[in-house]
Amino acid sequence: MKEIVSLLKQFNGFQIFDEMTELIAKLENNIYKSTQKNPNHIQFEDNKQLKGIEHLNGLYQAILHKKPLLIEYKSFKSEEARKDIYHPFFLKEYRNRWFIICRSNKGKLLITLALDRIEAFYELDSKLFKENEGIYFER
Repeated sequence: MKEIVSLLKQFNGFQIFDEMTELIAKLENNIYKSTQKNPNHIQFEDNKQLKGIEHLNGLYQAILHKKPLLIEYKSFKSEEARKDIYHPFFLKEYRNRWFIICRSNKGKLLITLALDRIEAFYELDSKLFKENEGIYFER
């Protein structure tokens, strides 16, 4: 593992590896902690109780494979969850919460749903998927 971390650190500065900086630091810290029996020297935000995170991979796969979703969603204002069909386009983490940007089957506007408010979702046939038109989520 030490050799892998050392190899990864050599790529620091390359734009493609910018997102890996945190991962490399975590790996290095864990290796040092386990081999030296010392306490942590760095702490990352880690919320094990983060609600909705269990949906992340399934939603990501639906976006990749362009599958519409039947989502049971309980908004902050409502007492009961509602089911609706959504066309997912993008996942975003903001202030330690995850959101999915999608379009309702009924509307034309993009909406944001918080993953911690999704009670369940079900993939539908990709033939029914409505493409995202004109909005690019890249920075």
